[in-house]
Amino acid sequence: MTVSIRLGERSSEASAVTSWDGRLYVAWTGRDLRVNVGSAPGGGAMEGKRRLSARSYRERSSSDSMNNTIPLPPSVAGAGGRLLLAWTNPNWSVGLATADPYGEFSGMPVKARSWLPPALTATPDGDAGLVWIGTDRRVNLLRVWSGQRTTFEEAKSGTGAAVCNYQDELVVAWTGGDRRVNLLSVREGRSLHPMRLDEAKTDAPPAVCGYGDGLMVAWTGSDRRVNLVPIAGGRPGRPMRLDAKSSYGPALCEHDGELVVAWTGSDQRVNLLRWQA
Repeated sequence: MTVSIRLGERSSEASAVTSWDGRLYVAWTGRDLRVNVGSAPGGGAMEGKRRLSARSYRERSSSDSMNNTIPLPPSVAGAGGRLLLAWTNPNWSVGLATADPYGEFSGMPVKARSWLPPALTATPDGDAGLVWIGTDRRVNLLRVWSGQRTTFEEAKSGTGAAVCNYQDELVVAWTGGDRRVNLLSVREGRSLHPMRLDEAKTDAPPAVCGYGDGLMVAWTGSDRRVNLVPIAGGRPGRPMRLDAKSSYGPALCEHDGELVVAWTGSDQRVNLLRWQA
């Protein structure tokens, strides 16, 4: 069974989604480039919308010496009783802020630089995991509360990465230089079980989350269609192509036993698909 919802909010880039404290949260970069977050209770209306003063974008110099503003999506996750937002500042520093369910967001200093969007998740032990692509294109992981940082020398990307909490591990996904989606399990700071999905090719960051007894990976293909593939027992299943089109990468989470897929449509509206196997 699937239910498709088109929200009234408009995004300048991809959107982010997470399940926390019994609610489904959506984060996006508005047309004014400011970071937004709100709860989507099941209909098209957003509840408890909050707009931060932070803006998520970077400037790119063009051949005519003019700067082009490139919007970048935020990431959202709940961990340790707090809701977290991460984004990329115009000066390439990674921004991070936390709040309780109804409080104001407070910034946290992070020593991380990236020109690509970061990703967030809760860790198995209640910490928060922040993933970003460094200026050397390598994938980095920071455990926010403990301060432990890991750089994965074998993982490089020019588009962005995703991360999720799955069983007793973290799973990092990224798009490699050959446009194929890669996965890496992380336990106690060590990388395990690398996997390349040969059928998953994209020019945008992928998405990953735990669902049921395995993982779900999503990506936007060259035809702009959003694709899904289940992974169980370390093996990918048959890919599924959704009736969803986007110029950006999708987002995934599990909420109330359903798989939630989020994407930004051609009209810049944020869309949600709730699917139950």
